[in-house]
This record gives sequence, structure tokens and C-alpha cells, in this order.
Amino acid sequence: MIWQFRKTHKIVTITKKKVALYLMQFFNILVTMNRFEEALFNFDLAIVRNPENSIFYYNKAIALDKMDRPEEALENCDQAIQKNPENADYYHDKGEIQYYNFSADTLGQMNRFEEALQNYDSAIQKNPEESKYYNGKANTLNLMSRFEEALYYYDQAILNDPENSGFYFNKGIANYVEFISTYIKFYDQI
Repeated sequence: MIWQFRKTHKIVTITKKKVALYLMQFFNILVTMNRFEEALFNFDLAIVRNPENSIFYYNKAIALDKMDRPEEALENCDQAIQKNPENADYYHDKGEIQYYNFSADTLGQMNRFEEALQNYDSAIQKNPEESKYYNGKANTLNLMSRFEEALYYYDQAILNDPENSGFYFNKGIANYVEFISTYIKFYDQI
């Protein structure tokens, strides 16, 4: 569907795709303003009107995650991935949601670390130049005390984006945590 209207003596054509883009920008502004319930309401309306648009599910997942509703956020990430499996950001952000919610989860949910790693792997496979995917995987590996692997992926992130100081910082933290863990193990043996 195409709409046309006059704007100061010019005819402006607005396609359905442009309207969807403007709406997404508006919804994201609501999220930025912490007006999550209003944003969710509008994401749901957008999904009802166009259930095949993956970006609606993706942005709804971001809002739900900010509302500390990780299970629903993951469900919407899955929907976005199902609608557009080629978008590497969806896998990355699903991994991020899983990673950041681990600290509050019970031991029974620890198997989600592996699921997060699988999502990072999917993101890396789809876009190997994106350094944040390697950094996210390294962060998860670091939480799992798999320090050598974490350091490898921090190095990969640094190789892809040597100007990002955060990657060097994270690598330094991993080295420090590995040192402390080794020291504690050694001390416990004495």
C-alpha cells in the first residue's frame, strides 16, 4: 500500500515499509524513555498487523529484557530468529539475554550457558567480522571458568576491532579472574 500527500508543493510517497520503519523508531523511543508497557502494547499491535516482520519481535525482546522478563524476551528472540534466521544480531542478542540473566538464575538453569554459546556461534558464523559477537562469547566462557577459550575469543574481538578499549579491559579481567582462581585452588591444596 502506498500513501501520497502534499507537503509544501511536493508530493511525498510513503510506503508501508517506511511507515513500519517510523513506527519502530517511535517504539524504540518509548523504550529509551522507559515507557515499556506502552512500547509493549505497540509492539503487540505491530505484530498483529504484520506477524512476519522479525524486527517487531526483536525489539519487543529488547523491551522485555529491560523489564527484567528474560523468559519472554528469549521467546521473542526465538520468534525473530524463526522469521529471519539470517540476521546475526538476533543470535547475538539472544546470547546476551542468556548471559546477563545467569547471575540470578538457579543452578538448574546453568545449561543455558551452552545455549548462549550456541547463539554466539551462530552469530559469528553469519557475520564473522562483528567483534561484539566474539566478546559476548568470551564473556560467557569467562563466567564458565573456561579462561583459555575466553582469552582466545577476546583476542578475536581485538583482532576485528583493535580500537575498542573495552575488549582489552575484558581480556584483562579474564586474566585476573583466571589468576585468582588458580591462586585459590593452589591455596586450598596447602
